[in-house]
Amino acid sequence: MALNESTHEFDMKSQADDLFKDFMKALKDNDKVEIEAEDWEKREITINLISSEILRKYKTFKLTTTITPRDDGDGSRVKWTGKIEKFPNDDIHVDPHIFISTVEFNRKSPAEELFKAFMEAVKDDDEVEIEAEDCTNRNATVKLISSVILRNYKTLKITIVVTPSEDGDGSHVKLTLVFEKISDDIDDPYLPFNTAAYLFKMLDAKILK
Repeated sequence: MALNESTHEFDMKSQADDLFKDFMKALKDNDKVEIEAEDWEKREITINLISSEILRKYKTFKLTTTITPRDDGDGSRVKWTGKIEKFPNDDIHVDPHIFISTVEFNRKSPAEELFKAFMEAVKDDDEVEIEAEDCTNRNATVKLISSVILRNYKTLKITIVVTPSEDGDGSHVKLTLVFEKISDDIDDPYLPFNTAAYLFKMLDAKILK
């Protein structure tokens, strides 16, 4: 079985200890993952995906996340290392170029206000097209129609679902990215995830002012 490994790093404004604590809380409430190892001192966690659409294509999917303070003290640095084991090609019964990936996080703004602010921002962006919108359930699907990213992808769309947090404090955001590569040797498109997460972060800060 082929084992593939890839790493992605990005910055967040939250302090490392707080971000790791929130991340751990979200994981322990998620029945789609299994925690394999955790190190609070190093702020490092390894999880195995045990229930997801993506497992139709992969035998195993493991993600190690490490969160460290930035060198300048302003926020934190997040490092994701993914290790995936593919099934033999003969065992795959889905389009080998279509992938589904999901990320979830919490924000402090109320769900209604956050979803409304997101939709207003999207409607002013001429690089995306709104494919579906459900204001009652606070979910929408947008399709990328103009971007340098599309040089490597036939299609790329993201579905956003915003729900109130279970503890009633703020909201929970789920982003699901569906993309079709032009070939298997193309890297996964992390930029749309990062851009959407950053947009939600900026909208959250604006609402809370």
